[in-house]
Amino acid sequence: MLTKTMAALEHAERSAHIKDDPMIKQLLAQHLIVLAVAEAEDHLEEIILAHFRATTTPAAQNLAKSCLSSLLRSVKTSEISGFLGRLGDEYKDRFRVLMGKDEASETRFNNLVINRHSVVHEAQCNVTFEELQGSIPSVHYVCESLEKSLNGG
Repeated sequence: MLTKTMAALEHAERSAHIKDDPMIKQLLAQHLIVLAVAEAEDHLEEIILAHFRATTTPAAQNLAKSCLSSLLRSVKTSEISGFLGRLGDEYKDRFRVLMGKDEASETRFNNLVINRHSVVHEAQCNVTFEELQGSIPSVHYVCESLEKSLNGG
């Protein structure tokens, strides 16, 4: 998960040119926020589709695949919760409990999504490179929480 984002972060950490130039560092952070959220979206969708492949008919799988992007328009945790509620309150409740266990991760994840929107639509972002690095575990936490919610635990 986040393969491209992690590779870029590792490269940036090794590059003196990036570390020493605040402008390049900020521009890279903005680009990587967009990339991280795109990779997170892909992974979240794959988790959902894997659940449908494991639990439903091919017709339901096709329906899920074709409708997923319109049902999950944003990947903020409130949207994920809303989507899970369409599957049943127990899915949504499990997800909300997991989010409640690590509110800081939920906040960092949602801030990435919000800042991605700011970068793409307003060409601005207040997240630093270091804050982005610190937010990566939150993506993993939200994805793992979605998977646990779908799998009953």
